[in-house]
Amino acid sequence: MQDLGTLGGTLAQAVNGLNERGQVVGSTTLAGDVWHDPFLWDGEKMIDIAPINCGNTRDGGEADWINDAGEIVGIAAYPASCGTPSFGRAFLWREGVLTYLGTTAGMANSEGVVINNKTQIVGYSFPPDLSSLSLFLWEEGSIVDLNTLIPSDSGFYLLLPADINDRGEIAAFGSLPNGDVHAVLLIPCDENHPNIEGCDYSLVDETATATDSAKPATQTGNTAKSALSPDAIRQLMQAAGRRSKPWYRGLGAQPQK
Repeated sequence: MQDLGTLGGTLAQAVNGLNERGQVVGSTTLAGDVWHDPFLWDGEKMIDIAPINCGNTRDGGEADWINDAGEIVGIAAYPASCGTPSFGRAFLWREGVLTYLGTTAGMANSEGVVINNKTQIVGYSFPPDLSSLSLFLWEEGSIVDLNTLIPSDSGFYLLLPADINDRGEIAAFGSLPNGDVHAVLLIPCDENHPNIEGCDYSLVDETATATDSAKPATQTGNTAKSALSPDAIRQLMQAAGRRSKPWYRGLGAQPQK
């Protein structure tokens, strides 16, 4: 057993991912144990990968997953929130550069949960009151609400991701109109998955992707809504190993303008 250390504090809050190179990611407290930041342990030392400092107010984050190329995803404070109630954004960290991924339309916050070896990222967006969740896929600079890509008559609403493999297949959680929660496997309608029953292969090309904006995206697929209450969403997040409260400090009530 090897002690990975901390970033100056006394508590390693979470260890979330380990890749084939022996690199580890998670979150740990800083000196004083007030804030905690996402870290990468590179085999020798712990590195703070999102040291956002807003004057006397510091918001941190958490690293959720790392692929075999050393690319990391998670949630981190958004610099534009300095001086206002903070909110968090999904991020991609690679080769020392942190990139914010944005949110799906109308959402203030987001978190990147898993990344495969093709740099496809799945995560979720959410409002400060956790009244809803929105499952997303990010790849090649674009973020899309996956609820717009599933059959419009399914009645199913996608909530939380569990994993994505290198074929782009996504394991996730979602709800039916009666509030029942089920696991689901999402199979891409692409050239690598031909002749899948129920696939509309034209839908992917026609779908407008969401951006970091308060404007709603054009809905070309499923328009169902989650039937879950905020309390039920928190219970689902706990069962799925996600945090049961929106990030760390109670997030801002408005998306960035």
